[in-house]
Amino acid sequence: MYWYGKIHLHKLVVFFDLLLLVFVYTCFAYVDKTLESDLSDTLGIGLCKSYWIYFFIGYLVRKYDLAKLLDKYNSIFSIAILSYLPLFYAYENGIFVRFCQIVPLTAIIVLFYLFRARKHVFSFMDRLLGDIGRCTLDIYIYHYFLLRIINLRFIDGWLRQTSNYFFETILFVCIAVMVCVLCMMIGKVLRKSQIVDKIVYGNFK
Repeated sequence: MYWYGKIHLHKLVVFFDLLLLVFVYTCFAYVDKTLESDLSDTLGIGLCKSYWIYFFIGYLVRKYDLAKLLDKYNSIFSIAILSYLPLFYAYENGIFVRFCQIVPLTAIIVLFYLFRARKHVFSFMDRLLGDIGRCTLDIYIYHYFLLRIINLRFIDGWLRQTSNYFFETILFVCIAVMVCVLCMMIGKVLRKSQIVDKIVYGNFK
């Protein structure tokens, strides 16, 4: 009876977690559709809607220790790595647009698996990525404002004419690294202000 009640409670908690995921996403989608496009872009509502799913998935992975599933079931990694290119091709050709969140999710699973496989390796690159990982909150907060400065629409339009995926990958990796470094620098400067540290980061110690 005790274990039945515990399992039932666990299922109920999972249900409410998934309900929260859908509810918040629906709220972001409604606000994004209701507000004028300029105001919605300024407030970052569209980005909140896009990133909420991945943020919450990360929360669920941490809460329920789902990362162990990658160690136990290698098939998850295999399915993700084999399906990424077909899904990406389908998305680029307008076949998979409505469920486009699945495409980066497969890439996230692949990268997460590769980094997890290297958790006992301490090379320069691993230490650098570890430093970036400890500043993810800064990247979450400030990358939107930096991307607003960079004219990515112009770059995207130019790359669509070239159709050079290799060059596109190299270029966007360089932009991503540059933005991450700038976000980390901004975060380190702003954290020196006690008021900003309390308001933005919630450090009320």
